[in-house]
Amino acid sequence: MYSEIKLTKFCFVIIFVSLIFCSCSNVDYTATKSDESADRSKLSSKVDLHLDLYSLYYYEGINNMLQLDNTCKGDLKQYLDNPNELFKRDKFDNLSDVYYLLNIIKSQDIRVNDEFKTIIEDYIVSFQTEEGSYAFSQQHKKSVDLDLNPQNRGEIYLSTYYAVSSYRMLEKELDKKSDEFQKLYKWIDLKIKYLDKFDLNTSGHLLNLLQSALIIGYPVDLNKMKFVAQKIAAELLDYQKQYKNATVLDILNAFELLDTLNVKNERLFTDDSLFEYILSLQNEDGGYSFSTEERVSNLLATFLSIKILSSNNIEIPTEMLSKTLRKFALDKLCVA
Repeated sequence: MYSEIKLTKFCFVIIFVSLIFCSCSNVDYTATKSDESADRSKLSSKVDLHLDLYSLYYYEGINNMLQLDNTCKGDLKQYLDNPNELFKRDKFDNLSDVYYLLNIIKSQDIRVNDEFKTIIEDYIVSFQTEEGSYAFSQQHKKSVDLDLNPQNRGEIYLSTYYAVSSYRMLEKELDKKSDEFQKLYKWIDLKIKYLDKFDLNTSGHLLNLLQSALIIGYPVDLNKMKFVAQKIAAELLDYQKQYKNATVLDILNAFELLDTLNVKNERLFTDDSLFEYILSLQNEDGGYSFSTEERVSNLLATFLSIKILSSNNIEIPTEMLSKTLRKFALDKLCVA
């Protein structure tokens, strides 16, 4: 029913991580108390350039929100010392990797030099499409420019947000007279004109559009935007009441739209059944599923669920989740 579920960008990575918690539980991991100190030492070990930035970004996010003692800080020295090496690898032909890397750098409170910033900035601008948005990769950019795949119309909202958000983390402000800024501004202006077309199915696109617009200083009509956000929140509650299988991404998009616009939707924020539903998506290993239709723990779904629950001061069971995350980090992120 959700043919265009707002997992646009995440479609290709969801498959990759859909079994991360299951894979952890299947590993023969029988550390005793005497092994604890040795295992903990691995958590600060060097991670090479094959580091899974996607997983590390969400792993750190979950740990920070819950303040768990599972810290696995990958050694980013190789990235910082050799930024050009990032883009010589096929896996880095993707803007999301830059977004994840910059967020991890920020969370670790690392200062980067001007050379690093310039290299990343040049990389980001290379993904700007002819229409002014930003693509995830060169292949994605070509597909958008030639309009080869209608699905790109949806994915482009997220990749554009990743681009402007990355600029902000680099403390770069686009020159308003530059061609890059003018093209981006016109693209946002065009999309904003069709606010009434956005609904629950495209709420993620609207959230990314709003976030991008606010970052570059576009004059958003807040009253009109708030009206659309309220409409989407009502759609979510009605859908959940009828089908009881909304995805956590739908729910988070609605919450973040209202939060970004500083709108307090009493129905949404006081609906205990919505929070109870999210808690019901937690599995035996402590991780969360995207919806009732799939009962496999997923790193992204877990991050989204915890973000919703923690931001609304809902108590979260963490004992099993903490153990599973720690095993996942030792097996997948922290290299001895």
